[in-house]
Amino acid sequence: MHNWKFFKAGRIPQVKIECGADIENLKELDRKLWTVLSCPMKGLRFDKRTLEFLDSDHDGHVRAPEVIAAVDWLKGKGVDLDSLFKKDEADAKALEDVTAQQAALDKAPPSEEDLAAMKAWEEAPSKDAAILPFGDKTASANDALAAVEPVIDEFFAVPADMPLVTEEADKVLPLKKNLNPKWAAAVGAFAAVAIDPGTESLSRADWAAAKAKLAPYRAWLASKPVMAADAKAKLEEQEKLLRLKLNFVEFLRNFVNQGGLYDYGSLAIYQTGTLYIDAREMPLTFHVDDAGAHSALAGRSECYLLYVKLTRDGGATSRTVCAAVTAGFAGSLWPGKNGVFIDRDGLDWDATVTSVVEKQISLREAFWAPWKKICTTVAEQAKKFLGAKQDAAVSNVTAKATAAPAAPADKGANGAAIASSIAAIGIGAHRARRRTSALEGRARAPVRAPHRLAAERDPHVLQAPQARHRRDPQRVRLGCQPSALLLHEAREALHPRGEDPGVCEPGARPVRGRPSRAQHDHRDPPAARSRRRRVVVLLPVPPRQVRRRAGACRRNGARAACREFLREPRDGVRQV
Repeated sequence: MHNWKFFKAGRIPQVKIECGADIENLKELDRKLWTVLSCPMKGLRFDKRTLEFLDSDHDGHVRAPEVIAAVDWLKGKGVDLDSLFKKDEADAKALEDVTAQQAALDKAPPSEEDLAAMKAWEEAPSKDAAILPFGDKTASANDALAAVEPVIDEFFAVPADMPLVTEEADKVLPLKKNLNPKWAAAVGAFAAVAIDPGTESLSRADWAAAKAKLAPYRAWLASKPVMAADAKAKLEEQEKLLRLKLNFVEFLRNFVNQGGLYDYGSLAIYQTGTLYIDAREMPLTFHVDDAGAHSALAGRSECYLLYVKLTRDGGATSRTVCAAVTAGFAGSLWPGKNGVFIDRDGLDWDATVTSVVEKQISLREAFWAPWKKICTTVAEQAKKFLGAKQDAAVSNVTAKATAAPAAPADKGANGAAIASSIAAIGIGAHRARRRTSALEGRARAPVRAPHRLAAERDPHVLQAPQARHRRDPQRVRLGCQPSALLLHEAREALHPRGEDPGVCEPGARPVRGRPSRAQHDHRDPPAARSRRRRVVVLLPVPPRQVRRRAGACRRNGARAACREFLREPRDGVRQV
């Protein structure tokens, strides 16, 4: 029993392919240890002719039994399997010679035997009517059948666990209704050529009959003689041997294990190129035939994936690749984002993101993902709520705008309405005048503030006309901050010639406590101090502010009182 060596990559133990003994004993290796059991030939960055030689049944896939068969074929040709790990320039030169011989053989004129065989093959349809069941349309019918044959075979495939007798009816394929849009056109083309007109569905028996009807034509195509068949067969065998010696080990390191993927010095055969988008470089890109089917399974990989459509030559050539984002943040990677794709041949393609499989790229992004989700949910709910309110408002306005206008009333009704409107206006004006008079009378009445007795007991509270002597400046002491207009009126009433009565300016702090003797000496000369009087300007203050400011005046020790100030002409200030 062979002693296998393993290496761990991607959290999976994988078999090492290091010598010829490893290749020779692949048939003994447990299939569970193979990283790949089947791969498609399309979309691989690998020698196409080598893949064709490995695909012995020509079904478009290379499978594990075919790989083991290739190993046995090499052993049968006497090839030293250890030599496969060494690149020999002589093999590469021999392959170039074989390719040149094949090209020259294709251009060589056929022999007489080849010409006779070709003539007999061409006359066969005229001798056997079954070869062309649809006449001149047989070729198009065979092409239409080949286009839908895999998917219809899969539709009519019998499950392995199906019992011998079942109560369920046999499957029937509809030809016009309920078809997958991806296959509707191909199925329609096949039905138009190979199925009787007017047929709405296709049963299992009908499908088998359609294939059997075209079987003679397919057999006739396969029997087409090959010019210089013996020489071509020998050259083809040499080509197969040389290509396997040059490329077989590389294929095994991308099939039995994934050494090509985890080796920094090489690229895997399914890495098709590099995507440049959003100031990033993404080398892990691979070909995808069906993005929808692939994303359904790839979403479980916990990788952030971009499905990108590639176009070239003005859109004449297109294909789809999938790129894995393995570092950084998602950022602005959304459908519709454009970039550039450089394939492994150096050709550039226009790249457009068509769909995204969103996953956390890094640990930091995974930490913030729940909070971002909460913010997104709140924003969506707010947008939904505001959208509903806006729609309701627009609907309401639209309904009112489109509502039918009321029918016009007769002249008699219009006259009555006008009279009632005039009467209502008159009553409203009368009530407004009465309310204005009441407010004026209330303004002239004294304010019943709790501290009004202090002002009444103060003998120095004077009216404005008594304080008009230039040489007897009066001092106005305030317990609140008056407005600029009222201070201006008070100043003009007390000193019309411009003398400053000492009124607090707007924004000045109220006087706290009684002024000291030094302050009195600084403000007034000794001669005027004996004639000094204290005048309180009465300002309009709401009752609530009167009570609050009166308390402040008592705390400050200032003997002042507040009354409403009725604005009169500039010649005086009246105490109410």
